[in-house]
Amino acid sequence: MQHAMKKTALMVALLAGSAVAQAEWSANVALTTDYVWRGYSQSDESPAIQGGIDYNHESGFYVGTWASNVDFGPANDADMEWDLYGGFSGELANGLGYDLGLVYYGYPDSTATESWLEGYLNLSYALTDMVTLNGGLAYSSDVYGMSEDAIYYNAGLDFSLPQDFGLSASVGYYDDDDKVFNNYTDWKLALTKSFNSFDFELGYTDTDVNNDPWADGRVYLMVSKSL
Repeated sequence: MQHAMKKTALMVALLAGSAVAQAEWSANVALTTDYVWRGYSQSDESPAIQGGIDYNHESGFYVGTWASNVDFGPANDADMEWDLYGGFSGELANGLGYDLGLVYYGYPDSTATESWLEGYLNLSYALTDMVTLNGGLAYSSDVYGMSEDAIYYNAGLDFSLPQDFGLSASVGYYDDDDKVFNNYTDWKLALTKSFNSFDFELGYTDTDVNNDPWADGRVYLMVSKSL
């Protein structure tokens, strides 16, 4: 689940007293043909509108909020995912980048989908000026509020190409207690392009899950803009 604006007042209160010159606010908005999270469609293979707000301090501390419409089918009444996250990110002297934090996945209008908390650690390292290796893991003891222990592992490569193009390839593995997903592998290949302050992403994602249309291979297109 990727990262609404109603949490802004709370974030301001939490961060009162921080020097404006030492911090930076940013926002983003996106439109995608399908909201895919770890290989599974979260919008019933339909378009989604998404957006978020982030606060980043020079110390590496950050908090943010993000929302998207969702559709988990007729048996689930969730229409919206609303996330809140925070953590610390930075780079060590050896060039290893890190991002350690927590994300709260919320479904405020749903009686069927429970909100839950997940911790994550992501690492990155520039192999060359044009190639970056990244990987990480995410852990929760309560996936979708089902008291489910699960770890998601992921690794990938990002390539910087000429003319503001980029290429990314990633693979992930979900290891859980089999109440929600069953163990499965997902992968993604995406081509990105920045043009006139907009970012475009054309990708293909798939999983090794059988007989589940929500996890079938699919092509998606996302257009996003930082504000």
